[in-house]
Amino acid sequence: MEPALCEVCKDIRLGKILIQTNLETEEPELHYLRLPKDIHKDFVILMDATVATGAAAMMAIRVLLDHDVPQENIMLLSLIMAES
Repeated sequence: MEPALCEVCKDIRLGKILIQTNLETEEPELHYLRLPKDIHKDFVILMDATVATGAAAMMAIRVLLDHDVPQENIMLLSLIMAES
């Protein structure tokens, strides 16, 4: 989804949050975080391409809130697909 976003929004600032589920505990774990400086001043599009339980998305939102991004500035974008 990132390449398509960059094609449409040429001057967008990107950050990355990698959250994976621990297979033993089934809890999400934060593995990597790189956010733009002054992210708290921006609107944030949080893109999650694989949604199972939503736990990773909720953790990512918590990370953004912990970096002072206002809740109303966070938009969650996910693609949910199923076989017809």
